[in-house]
Order: sequence, then structure tokens, then C-alpha cells
Amino acid sequence: MALHHYTFNNKAEELYPLVSTVEQLLQSVAHASSAAGFRAKAALTELLTNAIKHAGDAETTIEVIVDDQAILIKKLDSGEPLVLTSDGLKYVWPLPGVHHQEKTITIYGDDELVLKARFINNTEVTFYTEELLNLHPDAGHLPEHFGLMIIARACSHFSYRFDIDTCTNIFTVIIPTE
Repeated sequence: MALHHYTFNNKAEELYPLVSTVEQLLQSVAHASSAAGFRAKAALTELLTNAIKHAGDAETTIEVIVDDQAILIKKLDSGEPLVLTSDGLKYVWPLPGVHHQEKTITIYGDDELVLKARFINNTEVTFYTEELLNLHPDAGHLPEHFGLMIIARACSHFSYRFDIDTCTNIFTVIIPTE
């Protein structure tokens, strides 16, 4: 198990080369299935797209660890903190106080899936999806947090933490290698 560091300059033209580099790493690891590699590629693409949109000019660090059990991807940047909206309320990290602990909100929903966030404390949140049974989905528009939905669907664990001491956004994704 080795830690691989990559630097991303938050430029659109650098997205594909970095995704390709990480994809080659995953292909070289025999115990990562092609399905796990596809999910990792989708999650990484969304994390980097998020960096382009929200991290500004600062560089983003990507850390990748692959072992027999899982692929772990971390994205670290010093851009704007995460902002979520739910039921007309805005949640900006770090959240004020401690009264949000263990609170769950719905971020996005359509006819097939609901994206939810569970606050761990005032600096950390985890994301998960719930499937709805509907045979006639509405294609509609892609909302602001649709990328979070893609990442949450691709992995077994997806979280965000704001490091107050360094003002760093830390997104963590874990994908079973199955």
C-alpha cells in the first residue's frame, strides 16, 4: 500500500491528463476490479471538476491509496469552503456552534434518487444516497449538487471535512476494490 500524491492546478485542460494518470495507476494494481476503477474515475473526475469551479487559483492536492480492500481518494484544497442548500437554508463550513451534530438534510432529489448529508460535527459531513422506486424519471435539469450525487453513488464512503487550523477543504472517497 503506497500513497500517491498528485498536484492539480485547477485548470480544465489538466483534468483529463490527471484522471488518465490515476487510471493507469489503478490498472497497474491487479486487485482493483474494472468496476472499481470506473467508479474511482467518475469520483475523481467530479472532485477535479469541483476544484475547477470552487478552488480558485490555489493548487489542489490529490492523494490516492490502493490496497487489497479499497481505493481511497482525497482531494485537498484551500478554496471556498463547502456550501450546501436544503429547504431554502444555506449551510457554509465550518458550521457555527455544535447544534448540527447528527443532523440529516436532503440536498437533492429526483424521481430515482435522493442525496442526503449527515452532519458529523461543525466541520465534517458525510454524503449518501437513497434510491426511490420510480419507473418514469424526469430528465430535468442538473442541479448544483449533482456532482455530489455522482460521487456518493460511486463509493461506499464520501465525506467532507473543513480543517479549521489550515482552512483546508478535505474530500474523502472510499471505493471497495471488489
